[in-house]
Parts: sequence; structure tokens; C-alpha cells
Amino acid sequence: MLNISFAMTSDAYADGTKTETRRFWKPAHAAKFKPGTVFMGITKDFRAGGVRMHPARVMECYRERLGDMSGYSFSAEGGTRYWANRAAYIAMMGGPDNVPWVLRFEHLQNATNQTSSGMNEPIKPGDRFQNGVMLTTDEIMWGSIQTVKRLTSDGKPIYRAKWGKVDKIADHWRTPPNTEREGRA
Repeated sequence: MLNISFAMTSDAYADGTKTETRRFWKPAHAAKFKPGTVFMGITKDFRAGGVRMHPARVMECYRERLGDMSGYSFSAEGGTRYWANRAAYIAMMGGPDNVPWVLRFEHLQNATNQTSSGMNEPIKPGDRFQNGVMLTTDEIMWGSIQTVKRLTSDGKPIYRAKWGKVDKIADHWRTPPNTEREGRA
């Protein structure tokens, strides 16, 4: 799962009011954020002590000149909660002629997550997720799996990620990915 740091605006992301972010990404990195992609919002870089908040799903990712940003987009970025006005935000981002990537997203629920069978279930320690979808025991697949380590006092999950080892999917078995490295048997 991809992570996005919301260091400056983590409060707005955590409470669900932030639904857009503007980033100066390389095109190859921005290409990872296709509509439907699920990412994890984090408070800041993990190397600086950041923690996971909750997942969100990409609605769209495109480039837009800062000078063309609407008042609605300014509000979706965090608005006057963090900057005096739209002009102050644009100046902080380097001026109206800069063209960052705009990532619009929707927050996935904190207290419940939808399983692939479509049922909403409360999150509890030990639950596993892949790409933002809660996994049941018969649908675990190879790849990065996020396990709920514990819940905060307000019910938000704290995740632990690791590479999954079980490979049964829908009553048939998959060959695990090749994990051999060059020079090792």
C-alpha cells in the first residue's frame, strides 16, 4: 500500500475534511495514483516518528496550475485552517505559475471497513487488509498485508504491515512469487 505524508495538514486528513492534496511529484510517481488506488495517510515520514492514520481511495490525479485552483479546492486542501487565504497558500507553494499534481481522494471509514463480500464489519485487532479491503480467512493473497495492531481510544486502527505468506484464494492455490535472489539457492 502506498503511503502519503500529511505532516502539515494531518489534523484535517485525520478528521476527514481534507479531500485534496497538491504535490510536486515526478510523473512516474504520480502514475501510481490511478483512480481506485488505496493509500494510507500518515502523520509524517516514518523515519521521523510518523504513524498511520487511515486509508483513502484515489478519485483522480491530474496536473493543475496553482493560479487556476478554485475556492472549493482551497477549502478541500485545508483552507483557512492552515493558511490566511488562497493567495497565501499559492505563495507558499511557489507562485501561481507552478503546476503540481492534484490528488483528489475519498476517506475510507475508520470504524468499519467493507469486506470483499460487501458486508460492513467493525475493525478489531488482528483484522487484515490488502489494498484497503478487509480480508477473510479464505481470500488471503500474496503481497503486503496490513494487520490492525490495536485501536486508539477513539476507535481508529493502528496498522502493522508485513508481507503475506498464505496463498489460498477462492478455493484454488497460487504459486508464490519467486523470492530467490541472485547468488542464493
